[in-house]
Amino acid sequence: TYSDATAGYSLRDIGANGGAVVRVRNNSDSEQDFTASEVSDGTLASFCNGVGVGDGFVSIWYDQSGNGLNMTQSTADDQPKIVSNGSIFLLNNKPAMNFDGSSDFLTLAEDVSVLFNFDPTSSSYHPVNTIMFVGKNISGNQSFIGKNTNYISAPFSSNVYEFHTATSGTYETALAPLLNSNLILSIQCPSENNFSIRENGVSKTLGGTNNITGSSALSIGTFGQAKKHRGFSSFQNMEVNELVWMKNRLTTEIVDIENDANNFYSVF
Repeated sequence: TYSDATAGYSLRDIGANGGAVVRVRNNSDSEQDFTASEVSDGTLASFCNGVGVGDGFVSIWYDQSGNGLNMTQSTADDQPKIVSNGSIFLLNNKPAMNFDGSSDFLTLAEDVSVLFNFDPTSSSYHPVNTIMFVGKNISGNQSFIGKNTNYISAPFSSNVYEFHTATSGTYETALAPLLNSNLILSIQCPSENNFSIRENGVSKTLGGTNNITGSSALSIGTFGQAKKHRGFSSFQNMEVNELVWMKNRLTTEIVDIENDANNFYSVF
């Protein structure tokens, strides 16, 4: 449970209080909600198994923060997969969903705003200053989260973390993302242009060139896809257990949050 969350998505119960965490479509196009217990106890697999080839696809990933910012995908071909051939996808030995890097993405009910040098208490947006991702980036060079030409990604040309706003500039770090490894990734957005990235509990040296100036907000409306400022849409090939967006820029608290996730997923 993350009390500071603007939005929280997981296949475990981090705030659903026994309610649904995900809605899944099977090969007969039937859809059903599932609790965290039903995802892991075989109920979800049974819903998919024996129907067609036994696959299951996510149509809704429910926001467990209480803010109602559910992520959805109504187009069947663009839904991430959670069950394959009757078996739940597992990452870190826990249920996960797979984004194929070709067309899979989820859309937020309302945009959130990743804030740069911005006081979240004065914002009328759904503010985000800290992001935590639990999963695996299978390939780089793709957009992680974004909307139109606002995005956070490992860019096409140099395979490093990049923050791009449509109006206020770009920060291309010198840090290459950890690929093909289980990952708890924490990103804290800047106060006085002080970005912070932590991978598996370790603070990283970013370097690079930061051209983002002044106060601005990076609007986020999708997870897994964005249109890069180079003029093409990109999709992230990744496996995901959990994604949490938190309102404030956390300092010492982020260590406790990462440890809580690691105690469950045993990543590092």
